[in-house]
Amino acid sequence: EVFTEENLGTTITMKLPTTLTIIDTLMVNVDETQILIPVMDIEYCFKESNENLFKKDNRYIQYKNNPIPLVSLREQFKYAPSGQNDLMVIVINKFDRRYAITTDQIIGEHQAVIKPLGDLFVNQPYFSGGSIMADGKLAFILDTNFLFNHITKIYLIMATLDIDKKTSYINL
Repeated sequence: EVFTEENLGTTITMKLPTTLTIIDTLMVNVDETQILIPVMDIEYCFKESNENLFKKDNRYIQYKNNPIPLVSLREQFKYAPSGQNDLMVIVINKFDRRYAITTDQIIGEHQAVIKPLGDLFVNQPYFSGGSIMADGKLAFILDTNFLFNHITKIYLIMATLDIDKKTSYINL
């Protein structure tokens, strides 16, 4: 609000939300969608050939001499397969448990002001919010807690059913 009174001056009033959250994120591309991953959840990033990741009979990668689950965000969000030879692998560490996700490209670090997604995205559990980029586009903030819990459930079901991790194809 701007209130001006002659010979007295101008009063400018700005109303800010009582809760405003800014987090450090890593911006990645999946297809042409920008996704933000909280930096505090990221342990390690590296480039790997698509063939080494997905042309085998399991969805695990070796990380620090331990197998960890591998999730393709492209497949998770139902995008068509890409023709890329190399993908970016991001190791997520939640509660000292690790899993890896693949993306098409890492764009860089970004400080994100988190905004709720609203009613339109209420049934989309993979994202905890959004952030408006400098170009006016919306980038989604990946809910690494939900993804971690989802992966854990899938692997617990596999363990209960005694499915061999080394020969199973998992499409979460």
